[in-house]
Amino acid sequence: MVAAYRRGGVGAGAGLHYANACGHADSASDPRWKIRLLSCSVLFFAPPVALPRVEDACRLAKQYDLARDEALCQANLGLVYLQLGDLNAAKKSFRSGLQTLSGGPRAVALNNLAIAVAFADRAQAQSYLASALACAERPHAVAILSNQAVLQAEGQPLQLPDFSSLATWAGEDCDPPLYERLRFNRARSLADEALPEAALKEIEAADILEEGHRDGALVVAQWARLRRDVYRSLGRPLPRDLDAKAELLERSGERQAWLYRLRWAFCPIPLYGSVEPTGKTHE
Repeated sequence: MVAAYRRGGVGAGAGLHYANACGHADSASDPRWKIRLLSCSVLFFAPPVALPRVEDACRLAKQYDLARDEALCQANLGLVYLQLGDLNAAKKSFRSGLQTLSGGPRAVALNNLAIAVAFADRAQAQSYLASALACAERPHAVAILSNQAVLQAEGQPLQLPDFSSLATWAGEDCDPPLYERLRFNRARSLADEALPEAALKEIEAADILEEGHRDGALVVAQWARLRRDVYRSLGRPLPRDLDAKAELLERSGERQAWLYRLRWAFCPIPLYGSVEPTGKTHE
């Protein structure tokens, strides 16, 4: 399941593997199988659908007194709330597990907490990101660095951050959803640096397909809006249907659409991994 997700998200068949795994987890003697799989629903389902599943994971972890698993589930629950735009609930969930989590999982929770607080307290968000970097694993570090650069870019710096090196690094380590958010920021920075031809090449190389994402239509619309901006700066006529795709972001009633309407792409990070019935866990 995780291997399929790392190859290309939902479009690589990860959802089917997830459904099969859930069937086996229901009959497993160790509840951690079901807890972790329910928590992993954040990878495969749109936030409104994932929410009750991750809530069930938190409830089961608490019921079986599995403190670390509960903290991991709370981190993913916070991520769902973040995507739904409920920032207060997101902050509460992220903070609830911080005392239990360490290493990479703690870095992930801090990164996502930083996104949740960024809209009210940019300095606090930067502080959380700096703390996250101190314990981050390599694939997470590049996403955290990108979020730092996004905050800098939104703060109208004298010089835009260089997303090119981050995007190159992400291509070596990151799962497709994170990698594509880095590529989006790279293309946006090129467009803002008055390099529309280079931005267009980056957009075309990304080749974003709707069926590869749980929020597929919103992802495609986000890229379409950027592509429309680039075409207009080049003075070119818009390709057919491009304007309609871009306008979907404004018309969408999906609660998670707000995250795709932002000028820059934040990189929220999901937590996932495997659980062994012997009592050992690893991320």
